[in-house]
Amino acid sequence: MQRTSITIKPTLLQTLNKLATDENRPLSNLIETILIRYLAEAFFVDDFEMDEIRQDTALQKNIKSSLKEYKKKQGQFV
Repeated sequence: MQRTSITIKPTLLQTLNKLATDENRPLSNLIETILIRYLAEAFFVDDFEMDEIRQDTALQKNIKSSLKEYKKKQGQFV
């Protein structure tokens, strides 16, 4: 584990401390859990969304075309 420091508004810190106490765990563990859950939601696609992506033939065609252009070092990054 690596140690770091962050600045948090006093009211938010009070809320986090209360949650950690209520759940009988250290504040650092609570914050780590909150961050992991946020990152999982923000950066990962759920099964429903992945099914929509797979079924979108126009999107699939566009992705394949873009990948070919990328490999040939053609096209533009927008």
